[in-house]
Amino acid sequence: MNAKLLLTSVFVVAVLLRPSLAEQAIFATRVATGFSRPVFATHAPGQPNTLYVVEQHSGQIKTLDLTSGAVTNADFLDVRVSTSNEQGLLGLAFHPDYETNGQFFINYTAANGNTNIERYTTTPDRSAVVGGSATTVLQFNQPQSNHNGGWIGFGPNDGYLYIGTGDGGAANDTGSGHTSRTGNAQDVTNNLLGKMLRIDVNNDEFAATNRNYAIPPTNPFANGGGDAEIWAYGLRNPWRASFDRANGDLYIGDVGQGALEEVDFQPASSSGGENYGWRLREGTIATPGGVGGERPQGSIEPIHEYGHDQTGGFSITGGYVYRGPIQSLQSQYFFADFVTNNIWSLEHDGTTATDVHNWTQSIFADGGAIASIASFAEDATGNLYILSLDGDIFRIEDAATLAPIVEAGAGWRYLDDGSDQGTAWREKTFFDRNWRINRAQFGYGDNDETTELAPGDPRHATTYFRHTLEYDGSLDAKALSVELLYDDGAAVYLNGKEIARTDNLAPDAAFDDLANFQGARARGGSAENSFEQFTVDASKLVVGTNVLAVEVHQHSLTSPDLSFDLRLSAIIDDILGDFDRNAMLDVGDIDELSVAVRNNSTNLKYDVNHDGSVDGSDRVHWIESLRHTWIGDSNLDGEFNSRDFTGIFRLSEYENAAVGDSTWAEGDWNGDSEFDSSDFVFAFQANGYERGPRPNAVPEPIIPLFALGLATTLVARRRPQGAR
Repeated sequence: MNAKLLLTSVFVVAVLLRPSLAEQAIFATRVATGFSRPVFATHAPGQPNTLYVVEQHSGQIKTLDLTSGAVTNADFLDVRVSTSNEQGLLGLAFHPDYETNGQFFINYTAANGNTNIERYTTTPDRSAVVGGSATTVLQFNQPQSNHNGGWIGFGPNDGYLYIGTGDGGAANDTGSGHTSRTGNAQDVTNNLLGKMLRIDVNNDEFAATNRNYAIPPTNPFANGGGDAEIWAYGLRNPWRASFDRANGDLYIGDVGQGALEEVDFQPASSSGGENYGWRLREGTIATPGGVGGERPQGSIEPIHEYGHDQTGGFSITGGYVYRGPIQSLQSQYFFADFVTNNIWSLEHDGTTATDVHNWTQSIFADGGAIASIASFAEDATGNLYILSLDGDIFRIEDAATLAPIVEAGAGWRYLDDGSDQGTAWREKTFFDRNWRINRAQFGYGDNDETTELAPGDPRHATTYFRHTLEYDGSLDAKALSVELLYDDGAAVYLNGKEIARTDNLAPDAAFDDLANFQGARARGGSAENSFEQFTVDASKLVVGTNVLAVEVHQHSLTSPDLSFDLRLSAIIDDILGDFDRNAMLDVGDIDELSVAVRNNSTNLKYDVNHDGSVDGSDRVHWIESLRHTWIGDSNLDGEFNSRDFTGIFRLSEYENAAVGDSTWAEGDWNGDSEFDSSDFVFAFQANGYERGPRPNAVPEPIIPLFALGLATTLVARRRPQGAR
């Protein structure tokens, strides 16, 4: 869209540009708490309102009622497991025909350290496990107590059971129980470790008590050359894999060793046999430590990797491609890091990963902390859940737009001369004209700021900052987001009221108090350039003049540096049906929806009437309920009349089969890509003729304009009336 930019000598006013993921916020609800080390959860066919939760060291599977939030008192299953290190009950998968056969499968490490894949059968009402129904499907030894893998899942396109296994533990895939020279992950003979296995659990071709399965004839080594169970290899410790429910693509989060964490990918069209490189390769580099080397011939590099630091992490948790009800998150593969609690998403087109986005500072939970992320989970309708090893389960409920109000790098007045300003400096009426002015991020000592402050002499622990902005009241915000860069502690005030305070700054900190509350350490390294986010009640922003006041505290009077910056954003609902995400419901959206309907798309982002399918009723819902107009309104002015015919006939496309791919604006009202007599029949059957505006009709999207203070740009969403 063409954004209009209005400039005056004092204000900069802008309309919303197309929002990116960087302008999005996610809201999560804590749906349950009190679990003991939950490491996986899933749903069973035919039970859309139940989530089965796997507890690692208790060896129990519990049920969570998604309607009431109740957790069953009686455990669905209780298995004796090893509680050593990374071992325990690790995986659960329900048979695709669970509704008829009642079968489910678990992956656990037994007390003797062996990995066991077992099958169980439930009672006809599916409420309990049949006693004595446990059957060993597959069993193999683990050399050490770590790198067990543990994920199992049924392929949506072939019905086979996939099993992710680690390399057996220790470092560098070496030592006792590891194949010399190659390591377990590169050894495909008599070695199931460091692999993705694929077996047929509906048949049994082995006369052995611990091998109750058959080999799929299309497995890459089914006819020799390696273990027939192997589907892919070269994995270190695949901690959580998943199939994209829309197309069957396989994503694997493989935990790295000393340098990189990686996301591996296998398309649904794969015939298997992929080598993901470990132990020779860690991500895209030769494995450090003397065991690395050139890429094995034909090996597959990860679609994404991140380094071992606080901006990345140290232990990946694989996730899912989002296919739930939130339109703006469709097709995004979510994953996380267990150590740093970073949460990312990326979109993969089968060749390239794009739109890699860190959500960590823009995901808001209604209770508890999203930390120690052990797993993600999906329910029957595609809702995405986040499991904390601490015992909480969160569900992603909504996504909204983050509209910047104060951008990073805005102009601030500041005072660092050691003058104690008391509390008056926080108020709007405070006179700060004599304070110096600079653009954030600014500071001294780090060599990473664009400008420098001259430290007071003697240096004081407190530096004051103030920023003034004007707001016209036209913003429909759910909440405000404060993102704060600070060194070493800070408190933020909006119009004299505290809205944010870092954990290491005492609640009653006064001038020159140090940021060492309860022994907190100073922020250092990359942390000094990382924003911490706080959610704020939107009513704190008032019509007219607003003042942000921030006090930044040092950890000690000898602290050599100072960093500060702040972003303030509004959190706004997205527009349902805005598929091209240009902040308007326009011709591009109805045309994209028409193509989706014609192609029998299963992408639920096009299911705007939420009936579980993508069809012509979604077009009608978009036109009548979201855009609030009539079928046949080619110019989208809210009415169906002669003006709609004038423009389309000027295009001379009527009954012109050679043209094809006509748009809504060109008369394609029934969505078949042609403008012909069927469109008139469709429109007149639906409407009649000369229909005026519908109630709440939207002839043009509303464009809220925001006046801001000096050198500040506010970007806000254009939002049609009646649309969410």
